[in-house]
Amino acid sequence: MMLKIAIDKIENWIFVTGVIRSGTTFVGKVLSLPLSVDYIHEPFNPLCGMPGIDRWYCYMRPGLNIEEIQHYHHLTKTIFNYNLTLRSWYPDSDPWSRKIVKSLVGSRGPFYLRLAKTNPFHQTAIIKDPIANLLTEYLYINFRVKPVIVIKHPTSLIASLKRVNWWLNPYDINGRSQLIEDYFSDEPDFLKKIGLTQYWVRRLIGASYIKYCLHKAKNTPTGK
Repeated sequence: MMLKIAIDKIENWIFVTGVIRSGTTFVGKVLSLPLSVDYIHEPFNPLCGMPGIDRWYCYMRPGLNIEEIQHYHHLTKTIFNYNLTLRSWYPDSDPWSRKIVKSLVGSRGPFYLRLAKTNPFHQTAIIKDPIANLLTEYLYINFRVKPVIVIKHPTSLIASLKRVNWWLNPYDINGRSQLIEDYFSDEPDFLKKIGLTQYWVRRLIGASYIKYCLHKAKNTPTGK
């Protein structure tokens, strides 16, 4: 196991999230500029996060009474004692030179995690992860993180998504029965609304629905 230094000195945990391409990486890196602040990159991303994370946009109720939630809760606890590991990810679009560098030092997640674990001056840790935006309430209640939710202007967001050709899919919400039960039980036609967006699923509506879910979950009292 990798050496860990002075983990007990970390008193503040900040969770930076939002939708993808909203500027969470920029905000997370700016907040982690001081030497006393660690940066943890996307631990809940199925591509480059913790081994065992295999779902996109996971949602967990604060009550931990389901086996799958217990599994994810166990993984999440490893973040806060720095027992986590992160996977390296090599996009197909990476040039061969970058792939070689990543194979030697790891991609962003493992690289910054090594710095965090061996930082003797850390007092604060930034967890940056837009894929975990629906976990904000769970992380706040169970681990007392301080959420920072980045909201980007819709026009700028769509321009950014178009530039990299990443399109959010509202069907990612379809399989989250607990999320729908907790926050959308007052909208019986919610799933029908998702079905009607088929034409737009890879365009503006996809981003709008995920942003809408994040906004409503953030502003609706637990259990309502």
